[in-house]
Amino acid sequence: MLRIGRNASVSFPNFSCWRVRLKLLTGGHMPVTETLDQRWYDTANIQLCIIKDFVALCRELGIRIEKR
Repeated sequence: MLRIGRNASVSFPNFSCWRVRLKLLTGGHMPVTETLDQRWYDTANIQLCIIKDFVALCRELGIRIEKR
């Protein structure tokens, strides 16, 4: 989005599966599971992450987060 525009809005899904939520709680990052067997940014069609993962990616790419 930032290749085209100056600003972008991003939203995140709310996970309800207790196993995924437990892994998020204990690990702090989007878990790799049997169903979601790739890192959140390597999936072919959907890209699932949590805010902590997104902030780290923005930091790696030099993207400034204006408001959260």
